[in-house]
Amino acid sequence: MKRRTMITIAAGLGISGCLDFQETQEDASDDGSRESTEFDEQGDDERSDDEASDDSSERRIAGVELTELRDLGGPRDEPNPTFAFGDHFGATASRRDQGTRMVLMDAEGQVVWESERIDADYSIRTNFTGTSEQYYVWFVRDERTYVRAFDPNTGAERWTREIVDRNERQLDEIVATETGVFQLTTAEHSDQYDQNPKVTHLDNDGTERWAKTLQQEGYGSALLAYEDDLYVGITGKVLRLDARSGDVVTTYGSIRPGHNGFTRQSNDMYVDTVEGFLRFDLASHEIVWNNEDARPLRGRPVIADDVVVVPSEAGWIDAYGTADGGHRWETRLDQEVRSLTRTGRVVWTTSDDVLYGFDIGSGDYVYEGDDGQYRGVVALNDRVSITDYDEATLYRVEVSEEG
Repeated sequence: MKRRTMITIAAGLGISGCLDFQETQEDASDDGSRESTEFDEQGDDERSDDEASDDSSERRIAGVELTELRDLGGPRDEPNPTFAFGDHFGATASRRDQGTRMVLMDAEGQVVWESERIDADYSIRTNFTGTSEQYYVWFVRDERTYVRAFDPNTGAERWTREIVDRNERQLDEIVATETGVFQLTTAEHSDQYDQNPKVTHLDNDGTERWAKTLQQEGYGSALLAYEDDLYVGITGKVLRLDARSGDVVTTYGSIRPGHNGFTRQSNDMYVDTVEGFLRFDLASHEIVWNNEDARPLRGRPVIADDVVVVPSEAGWIDAYGTADGGHRWETRLDQEVRSLTRTGRVVWTTSDDVLYGFDIGSGDYVYEGDDGQYRGVVALNDRVSITDYDEATLYRVEVSEEG
């Protein structure tokens, strides 16, 4: 594997580039389905909006440097991180005569544990989801979809359960809580207006506690859990269910969700809608703001300080204020961006073999690496795992600020 030479670029430059991104925490698919997880990018979400706003307006990034820490290898022999999960990197390793295994790595790139072989035709959810008590992964074998539960400390299998026959239903969304795992499925081989969205709750032992078909018409697009509430996005509305029983508590007919799921940050839920983009307070069950002028989203947002940054249509990257939804900055790129990730105040993405970094507060272009075939970047705290063709290297991100 060749050594990479990265370059540092001062802030304040414009950019026109060709961006696309390999999904990190959630698998993206052409139909807009996404995997939900209980592990959120927290950043500085405990601060008030005023405190965050002052902090963001005063600080600007002067430059970014990457320090190489470790060669992580490639997926054919060593685990190659493909997403961040809690305080760890998650990876899959496909080894000759050993099949596919799930791997958990710490922030230094050391393997914490590696699961036993998963005998699968392919994995439809190569990312983990779960809680501190139990991890899950979904896979397909003989046209049937299974969920497997792991011990989070050792990677040992706890149980495996068939959840759907892929000839009848498909898995669209998953979310894990301390009480088990919730799954959103829709009917296979039906048009988008007749998919019979259904939510199922499996407890920590894999036992089905309840199943609820939400309506005969429409598609399922999103799923998010918060305390005893379960939010489900379906055609033309959002439903709030009692997570303990599956009963519908409230119907939000004014929220018509799009295809990019829900993103949770502390007590807030950010929703891509047919009309725009909104922030919903999960504690009060009320819409905080609704920006109907927002461009249609093409992926999920990243959030830090007082700014939420989203990949939008036609190559735009847009930033909105978390307090009021007002437009903060924008950058136009040559191609649409499907997703973004971040370390601190730096937003990262890769496309056309180039690695890019942006200041999340200002939108300034602060980093470019163009000496490899960069296919993806996975961020965890102040670390990034960067894939050059199919081999990954771990770096520490060092940021210098003006003033």
